[in-house]
Amino acid sequence: MKLYSAMLTTDEDIVKMDVIEYKGGFWLVPEWLVSPDRKYMRPLRAVSLATIEHSQIESGNPAHFVVSMPIDKSVFHGHPVEDLQTAYVIEENPEIVFPNPDVLN
Repeated sequence: MKLYSAMLTTDEDIVKMDVIEYKGGFWLVPEWLVSPDRKYMRPLRAVSLATIEHSQIESGNPAHFVVSMPIDKSVFHGHPVEDLQTAYVIEENPEIVFPNPDVLN
């Protein structure tokens, strides 16, 4: 499984965020849960790029995706403000596990 990255803006910052391929699409991962032995990680939540205007960068430099519009931080916390609730697809605790790239084999 490959990890991708996206450059985006929130209501306050410019950030680089992990992206995964899941359920036939690409999803932003704002936060990871790491296993007790630190060998594996899984998304705490994932936000689908399907409903977010973005472009893909073939070279992957400086990221694989660029999100065109700012995203309110409430989306990444899993509780978007009321007028944004239908604009995003958010999945809590998706059942997908990745090796932790911070741990050397």
